[in-house]
Amino acid sequence: MKREKIIELAKILKLIPTEEVIESLEKEFEEINKMLEEFKQIDVTNIEPLTRLTEVQPFSLTREDLEKENSNNKEILLKNASNKNEDYVVIERVIND
Repeated sequence: MKREKIIELAKILKLIPTEEVIESLEKEFEEINKMLEEFKQIDVTNIEPLTRLTEVQPFSLTREDLEKENSNNKEILLKNASNKNEDYVVIERVIND
């Protein structure tokens, strides 16, 4: 990324980057571009593009050696929740008005 673009973006974000930061960002951007160029060299001629993620084989995040009979049990989930109401786990609000 060119130095002028970095400074322009910093101004939009109301930041005042030092010369050291600008140089660091330029170097990082160059490295990212090099990695992206490597991706262009990968042969994907016989690979069908995905139209949705569900086309990928499903996988499970649970261990195969553990029983799964209670994996979606609402009572167990609510029992283990520190803050809950009758039917839901209550979490702290993370978005401000």
